[in-house]
Amino acid sequence: MKYLAIDFGGTLAKYSVMDETGTVYERSEKQAPIDSKDHFLSFICELYQEVSEKLEIGGVAISMPGIIDDNNGLLISAGAYIFLYGMNLYEELASRIPVPVTVENDGKCGALAEVWQGNLKENQDGIVLILGTGVAGGIIKNRRVHKGKSLSAGEFSYMIVGDEPDIRSTVLYKCSVSAMLFEACMKKGIDVKKSSAYSILSMFMDCSQQLSDWNDRPEYENGMDGYQFFDLLEKNDPDIVEIYERFTKNLAHLVLNLQYIYAPEKILIGGGVSRQPRLIKDISTQCDRLLDFYRGNISNPCRLERCKFGNEANQYGALYNFLRKRAMEDE
Repeated sequence: MKYLAIDFGGTLAKYSVMDETGTVYERSEKQAPIDSKDHFLSFICELYQEVSEKLEIGGVAISMPGIIDDNNGLLISAGAYIFLYGMNLYEELASRIPVPVTVENDGKCGALAEVWQGNLKENQDGIVLILGTGVAGGIIKNRRVHKGKSLSAGEFSYMIVGDEPDIRSTVLYKCSVSAMLFEACMKKGIDVKKSSAYSILSMFMDCSQQLSDWNDRPEYENGMDGYQFFDLLEKNDPDIVEIYERFTKNLAHLVLNLQYIYAPEKILIGGGVSRQPRLIKDISTQCDRLLDFYRGNISNPCRLERCKFGNEANQYGALYNFLRKRAMEDE
């Protein structure tokens, strides 16, 4: 049997047709239906219709942002899909799609992908941190996602880890790639309004700055991206080195705090930045320095590794969530 897995992001909706082993038969992406409830629902229905004309589809597995009750399909929140807050997705799709549908938070789907076929495949407990616009991911306990009473366990972005009087005190700012690039633009005098994080950060903090001649360079007409940041890092640009050192130290604080609280077998780092060969090593070095400083209060630090899955992780996790829920219903 084949299944349609859809991962709704802020810009793109990525989808795959896979079987129960994770073998991919079709994969593509479309512009995300970010403008209205009707567009969102018709997008799912039309995509199902499109792929079911070519292959027999046994179910639709959805990954999307927000706090989600995957048992009944209630979208308590939905990230940037503000028009979906409070909607019951299962009820809305029940009369429109003739196959079962499941939905789960995107970060938790990313974590489930690692449990199913990734670097938590042989483990019972773990934590997955996916670095991007914020810090998504999930807490894995006995090979299941731990969601807590409020269903919000593992929303790492909202953790307060500093004493600044605004969003700068949160993990979202201290440990996200978007905030790291935002700081690089601030430091180099590149207009932060070009930054993907500007729309969020400007709501909570003062983003005024003095522009420099860096802003006039054609390569920074859209701000600074991760490749440009790491290129400057390899050239030992002092401003970028300072920002990166702070970024990896903040991540080390987060990793060790989570290790102390939960004591998982592994903590995995994912997101596009995790493909940088030096990142895991640099975070580990910062962890070692902190452990040294605190003289072994954490006696058994966990293993820190890279996630196996990249940009398609949420689709794999969404399918795994679907298959497990169907298996439980059949018991």
